[in-house]
This record gives sequence, structure tokens and C-alpha cells, in this order.
Amino acid sequence: MSENKIILLIILALVLVVALFFAVMYFMTPSDFVFEAKISSEIHNDYGFAYPLTYEFSIPDSVLGLKAYKKYAENQGWQQIEEKKNTDFFNGIEAVRFDYQNKKAYISVGFNSISDKIQFKITDSTNKNLKIKYLGISEYYDNRKAVVTITADDWGIFGPNDKSGTLNRLRFNELFDLLREDDIWFTPAVTSQHYNGAFSYVPDSDWQDLQKRINAGYVGVVCHSRTHQEVPYSKESTYEYEILGNKEDILKYLDLPYKNGDREYIFGWVRPYGQGDRMVREILGKSHFLADRVSCCYIQDDFSGWDSINKLYNPIGYSYYLDKGNLNGANEKFDEDYSRGKIYSIYLHPLNNNFGRDSWQSKHFDYIKGRKDVWYTGTDYLYFYHFAVDKNVVKVNDK
Repeated sequence: MSENKIILLIILALVLVVALFFAVMYFMTPSDFVFEAKISSEIHNDYGFAYPLTYEFSIPDSVLGLKAYKKYAENQGWQQIEEKKNTDFFNGIEAVRFDYQNKKAYISVGFNSISDKIQFKITDSTNKNLKIKYLGISEYYDNRKAVVTITADDWGIFGPNDKSGTLNRLRFNELFDLLREDDIWFTPAVTSQHYNGAFSYVPDSDWQDLQKRINAGYVGVVCHSRTHQEVPYSKESTYEYEILGNKEDILKYLDLPYKNGDREYIFGWVRPYGQGDRMVREILGKSHFLADRVSCCYIQDDFSGWDSINKLYNPIGYSYYLDKGNLNGANEKFDEDYSRGKIYSIYLHPLNNNFGRDSWQSKHFDYIKGRKDVWYTGTDYLYFYHFAVDKNVVKVNDK
């Protein structure tokens, strides 16, 4: 065989190999370009991971009509993920948003109780799996620019001047209604017993009303102790009674969002009187709390650092104290945090505020509401999400 024929055969063989490669790429099997997110069973069990994290993927240029899918087990069928656009207003839900201009897809999905894994894929307009690249988890849900979170202290407390709790209950309900109308996430800090000559549990009717608020959406809860006492306590058992007992009460009376099967989670603790000590921190960490919020003079609009000894974040502050604020001051602080891509966190006691539609507080909520590039969430869910990103506990690989 001549040398020219040998060269020609080699060229033909190379052409066939290249053609075969592109044919395989075009007629790909269902497992091609499928990505899998994994967490350890221990982490999954301890923190639930039901709140959706946002996974970023690159997508090719000049593609339209994409769809995203998920599944939790090999024997499951693929479930299409609801698509949202950047013109839609949504928070804390499972969704996919395609940013065609910047060639990115943002898939927000939570883990399921049946598995420690989630599989993702994106298909093109012909329903073929699209070649995509995993980029990481967004710093904020849906790659939002900034965060708004509102925590109100003392739900369930009946004070010396409000022995029936009527006024405190009224103020909380006014705030619930106002923020629900504005679609702003609201987190009451719950005290599960009150003092009226003797300690007794909050009435069932109050728990039932709070459950209705939770069911209506945009409401979660954090712990604020059983009886709102000052620390230090005289006995270690008192710490457990106040912290773990408060958590047990809430889980007994309420059905909370973002469950892992039947298991419910509370990540946030608000300090009574702003006080905490070594024992409080130790118990919070062992019980898988992540956010320990103070209530005096600690202005903060970014994440706290990690406490490696107690395994939760260092005490966190707030951006604005509504009880002693005014409209101009609150709006200016929001503008500052928003422009810098930070966390605008409001702290307040409803009993000390006015929530009528003509109040400055209501006007401030109108000012900060409805922004599609802002993540409205609870402080506890904010810190859960940050924990997932900060500690890199979710591993994502292509299958």
C-alpha cells in the first residue's frame, strides 16, 4: 500500500472519530450533563436543608426555551422546576430563573427527606439535555443584591402593665397584617410562658392564631426563652429549661415551614434582655442553633464570624432599632445597606410601636417592600443559608 493511501486512510479514520464524537454529543444519553448535589446524612439530619439553596450554572449563548428539572432518587421521574423571571416577585421557594443575557441559570431547590442527594438537569427547546457548567452556590438566595429581615421580640409575653396580654397581642397582629400585605418576611421571637402572678403557658388560642399567620406565608419563628429571665441562671437545668424547653414548646404547638419529612427546625435564638453567657452559647451550639441575636447597641449589616468552639455564629446585631427610630433615619439606613449589597435587619418590640397605615413605620415598610432584587427572609433562614455556603457542606459534581 502506498504511503499516500496510508495517509488518506488515517485522515478518514480521524474524520470518522470526530464525527462519532459529535454524534454522541448530539444523541446523548439521559445521564449526560446531569449534576448531583450531596450532603452528609448527619448534616442533613441536624439542619434539615429544606430551605432552598440557589445553585448557579453557566448556559450557552443564544439559547431560549430552557427548562430545569430535579429528582432525589434514581428510580424517581424528573420533576420540572417552576420557572420565575427577574420581573417576578418571589422569596424562599423552589424555582429556576434563566438569565439569558448573562448566560446563567439559577436553580433554587431544597433537599428532600428521602435522600441526601439532589440531581439537576437543564433541557433545551428540543428537550435534549443542555451542556452546562456548575459555578457554585449564590451568596444570597436567587443571587439577590441585598437582604431584608425583621425580627420582633416578646411574642407571648404579658407584662405588668398588660396582664392579659391584650395590647401586646394587638400590636403583634397589626404588624403581622401590615407585613403580610407588603409581602415582607417577619420573624416573631417567641416566649412560650407568661407571668401573671405565676408563670403559665401562652393560651392555645394565641398559638392557633400564630399558626394561621405561618400558614398564610412569610412568617417563621425563633426562640426567645420560656419565661424571659435574666442570666446567669442559678442551675444548669434552668438553662436547659429556658432554651430547650422553649424550643420544645414551639415545636409542640406549631407546624413550621421548611420541614425535613416530619422533622422541624429552629435556627434562631433572641436573647432576653440582650443577655447571654458561656452556658447559653454552649447549649445553643449543641442544639444546632445558628443565629444568636443581641438586642442592644450592636449595629451590624454583615454576617458574623463562626464560633468554632460552640459551633454556631458569633452573636449577631441589627441594622436599625425601630422602637427609637424615625422615617428618614430608617429609609437612609436601608438605602445604605441596599446600595452596598448588605443585610438590612430591623429589630423591634411591637408593644412600643404604632402600625396604623398613617404611621411612619408603615410608610417605611412601604419604602422597602416589593424589590425584586432583595431577598426577604428570616434571620434564622438567612444564617442557615449562609452556613451552607460558608461551611461548604454541599458538594456538587456532574454524574
